[in-house]
Amino acid sequence: MRPEHLDLLAMCGTPTLHSDGSLAIVSVIRPDLASNEYVAGLWSVPLDGSGPPRRLTRGHRDTAPAVSPDGRLVAFLRALKQGKPQLYVVETGGGEPVALTDALLGAGAPRWSPDSQRIAFVARVPEQGRYGTDDDIAADAEAPRLITKLAYRSDGVGFTNDRRNHLFVLDVPDLDVLDFPSSESGGSHENHQEPGMVEQRDAADQAEDGKNHKLPQARQITDGDVDDTDVSWSPDGFRLVFVSDRDADGSPTEREDLTSSVFTCRPDGSAITLAAGGKLTCSGPQWTIDGQQIIFLADELGDRGLEFVARNRGLYAVPASTGSRSRAGATVPTRLTDAQTLDLGEVGSHLSVSERGVIVQDRRRGTVRLLEIDPTGDPVDQDSAVEIAGGPGWHRGHAVTPSGDTIVAALAEVDRPSDLVLVRHPSAPELPRRLTDVSRRLRDVAPPRPPIEREIPGADGYPVHGWAVLPDPEIHGSGPYPVLLNIHGGPYASYVGSFFDEPQVYAAAGYAVLLCNPRGAAGYGQAHGLAIKGAMGSVDADDILAFLDAALEAPELSLDADRVGVMGGSYGGYMTAWLTTRTDRFVAAIVERGYLDAVSFVGSSDIGWFFPDEYHRIEMVDRTEDTDGTEDAGADPDRALRDQSPLSYIDRVRTPTMVIHSEADWRTPIEQGQRWFVALHRNGVPARLLIFPGEGHEMSRSGTPTHRRDRFAHILRWWSEYLPVSPQRDGDQMNEMYVHGYQPRENERLQDQAETLVELLHADTAYPAGSTVLEAGCGVGAQTLPLARRSPDARFTSVDVSADSIAEARRRAAAAALTNVEFQQADVFDLPFESESFDHVFVCFVLEHLSRPVSALTVLGRLLRPGGTVTVLEGDHGSAHFYPDSPAAHAAIQCQVTLQEQAGGNALLGRQVYPLMVEAGFDAVSVSPRMVYVDSSRPDLVEGFTRRTFTAMIEGVREPALAAGLIEASEFDAGVRDLYRTTEPDGVFCYTFFKGVGIKRPT
Repeated sequence: MRPEHLDLLAMCGTPTLHSDGSLAIVSVIRPDLASNEYVAGLWSVPLDGSGPPRRLTRGHRDTAPAVSPDGRLVAFLRALKQGKPQLYVVETGGGEPVALTDALLGAGAPRWSPDSQRIAFVARVPEQGRYGTDDDIAADAEAPRLITKLAYRSDGVGFTNDRRNHLFVLDVPDLDVLDFPSSESGGSHENHQEPGMVEQRDAADQAEDGKNHKLPQARQITDGDVDDTDVSWSPDGFRLVFVSDRDADGSPTEREDLTSSVFTCRPDGSAITLAAGGKLTCSGPQWTIDGQQIIFLADELGDRGLEFVARNRGLYAVPASTGSRSRAGATVPTRLTDAQTLDLGEVGSHLSVSERGVIVQDRRRGTVRLLEIDPTGDPVDQDSAVEIAGGPGWHRGHAVTPSGDTIVAALAEVDRPSDLVLVRHPSAPELPRRLTDVSRRLRDVAPPRPPIEREIPGADGYPVHGWAVLPDPEIHGSGPYPVLLNIHGGPYASYVGSFFDEPQVYAAAGYAVLLCNPRGAAGYGQAHGLAIKGAMGSVDADDILAFLDAALEAPELSLDADRVGVMGGSYGGYMTAWLTTRTDRFVAAIVERGYLDAVSFVGSSDIGWFFPDEYHRIEMVDRTEDTDGTEDAGADPDRALRDQSPLSYIDRVRTPTMVIHSEADWRTPIEQGQRWFVALHRNGVPARLLIFPGEGHEMSRSGTPTHRRDRFAHILRWWSEYLPVSPQRDGDQMNEMYVHGYQPRENERLQDQAETLVELLHADTAYPAGSTVLEAGCGVGAQTLPLARRSPDARFTSVDVSADSIAEARRRAAAAALTNVEFQQADVFDLPFESESFDHVFVCFVLEHLSRPVSALTVLGRLLRPGGTVTVLEGDHGSAHFYPDSPAAHAAIQCQVTLQEQAGGNALLGRQVYPLMVEAGFDAVSVSPRMVYVDSSRPDLVEGFTRRTFTAMIEGVREPALAAGLIEASEFDAGVRDLYRTTEPDGVFCYTFFKGVGIKRPT
């Protein structure tokens, strides 16, 4: 998998089922690099095998489907491009989706009433004068915010105290009698417009977004300075259940903790009643099918309501009527799952309720299995719980019919990001059965590498569980491989053994990737997670290093113990930084969105008011009470935080480090990364800071697609510099000189160039049957394949200095079923062939990277038989002309020219092909210019050459150009934008290659 393959990372979301169990509806979502957004559509999947999945909707991003109880309609969320998600409905059999909402900040997932007549949902309600509620008030002109509580913002959302979540209910209209406006009205409607949207839209636009009618009224049924979320209906439709941070009487709370409670109300918002409270943080409440109980997920938070560290989420039940009550008046729920051994807290965990029980997700040792729990039975633990779907995968979402006879799930497996599987069905012969194959294209292009599960004893004998993902030996050889030690965030989270794009990208580039779940991680019991409370950076660090050492010593993994890098994000960034304060064994590090100074984190992070105290202290310090005079007046109340902060020990660090951070990260604020970067620089340690504008803490997982792609590209470029896949040897004279680097994206660029220009460059190149041809500097075989195809009866020997390139060339030739090519790793100045061994020599885009091109041609000439030909192809960046012209674009191109010159090459060499060949002693030299002319009438060249070959090449030298001080970032970026501008309908781009052919003098 390469960075640009993110486009193919399609995944099934949480499914919904028709009540009769005949079909499932699921959203398939993927990153889209073209729109730089996530695109998704709904698919209807028959469960009886009667046909393949069928596309139900074709919106820009359609998600969160819910089939109505009567089976007629599917409600879902649709987001237009750059728009907020809104509620829509479509008939189950297909048709035109119809919009139901136009909420200014977007609507939440739909929840159907039992009679299929109403939908409840959650939406943020903006304070008047903010967030576009007044077109005349820009964001930077809004009134100041007065903050009185510690929880007032959230990463990925922003400020929350002025846009609280509240409940809404709407009546679903009859789709056959919608009140469409008259044609004279132009199709306009009176709902809120999104900020920046054109207010007057034509009828075609309105039809596309389904809003060509008067929208039903969505009634807001809760309000106040509280957050109301996770709504669902009672079986009789008379009440709603939801989660809120209200006090027990329903009023806004003054407490500063993490607790939330379960409440019920009537569909009009009246009669708000506490159903379950206490020191819990609750989520996902639902009624049981018989209406006798309310079940929900919750974490226990201790007496202070803040003790969140390593708390396994559990399933709770409470009587739906009044329930038992404590002396404080709060309803006391019953925990149905063991707190020590079952953890229902994996990201995306939810409940599915049927007559047969409650379906939950339990994370365990890097897997997430499905359990079915009887809410009226005794509490269960890991041994007594009924597992209905297990194995090595991650069950990301699920749905069940009311009868409980049919269950489907979205399952991530070793080689699949997420597909829909049938878990239970009354007539299915074999279960589980896969229902979709949404990642087939990704597997075809980039077959995933399987994780190798391992468990080793730590330094103190404690077991450490994890995985190794190795490169493909057919491409990268049998090792030893350079190693990337990856460390997960959390810390109460975990790596899983199912598909994960990070190790796949790194393994494809030639790195062995190690991942483990040390003490502090989730999925191994609460004691495992609590082991680092008050001691972060102790046994967790020991476990990680022990796992690394054991893997390095395992001969079957073939790892290079002398070439190890370390990287991680969030808590993984913390641990990466922490390890570099303890050891210099790593050749380089990447600290991403790191938690690096607990003291400043207290005031700068959205979770800073509780996270550092809970993780770094054994006992809390009460700052509100006066001391009795016995305490040391000079004592540092934050000593525990300082002692466990990497920044306290940064003077020990000698490891080259790239710091990656997002500009809008409110979880681990950018000041954390900036301070680490500056301190390293001041200490003379090689360091770089990569900042992603507009992104939050989750950028690597859910950031804009181009940023996710660019992140991978920067990471691979960093490792190619400090941890190259092929260690450089004295004979590798070309390895350092290739300014573009030997990376996957460059390989694809070369292939794009070859495929686009094959006729222009090679139409007149053909070799006789039985002749032998030496191709010098074949790279990844981009030119080899068209040459070998055009001369099927000639024998080619293709050489390159890079072992990785040779491996990739072999793979491509094998895939193309070419049998007339032999590949060898060799340096052009030290070729392992006898003189006069070949009838012909072919050299393409090689001399431009050499400081001694004439010497190289002379060496190659010795290998030619008398009368044999040499063919030389080179470009000339000075020949690039385009419209509209742009000084910034020329400056960006000049960066490429300068960098190549600094590396000993010459990006203007095309104009010198003739004198160079003559100087090297070849006769009858003739050179022909091959100009590429591109305008919009040639879309194949627009895409294949201007975009994916030339502009991609210039774009690829951005970081080295900035590091060398050749140009300002703003000018370079403007230049690249202007190069892309030439691909628009009125743009033109020209570039000239030079092809020289000469003959070796007969003796």
